[in-house]
Amino acid sequence: AIDALGKCGGARQAPLLMEYLRHWDVQTRYVAALSLGEIGNRELVPELFEALEWETHIDVQEALAKSLVDLLS
Repeated sequence: AIDALGKCGGARQAPLLMEYLRHWDVQTRYVAALSLGEIGNRELVPELFEALEWETHIDVQEALAKSLVDLLS
């Protein structure tokens, strides 16, 4: 359901997806991180870099990095 937010909701869902980056569940954070990259909004780049600094799980870090690469490419 979270990945659908990024695909269907677009930029207006970005604040909700950003909240999911702080969720207790790793899978939820992972999907939110990938979905934020799919939105295609470069304005999210600073917030994704910030999330990358405090995220501790390697899978979520990799998802954040992928989203950053997608947004900056």
